[in-house]
Amino acid sequence: MLKAFKYLHANKIVHRDLKPANILLHNYSIKIGDLGFSKITEHHEQMLESIVGTPLYMSPQIFDRQGYT
Repeated sequence: MLKAFKYLHANKIVHRDLKPANILLHNYSIKIGDLGFSKITEHHEQMLESIVGTPLYMSPQIFDRQGYT
């Protein structure tokens, strides 16, 4: 799982809908699925403001309409 996060971070990809249903296990290999809401950013500090994702798993910043990275 950590390797997947490191890959996304290194490639400036924000998943924006990470939840248990999007973590896949197959033959002892973990993968992150459903990148439909993902966003490739220009730099790691780019603030995003769109409200996307599954409400139960959204961060407090999204509900407070604050920017997030």
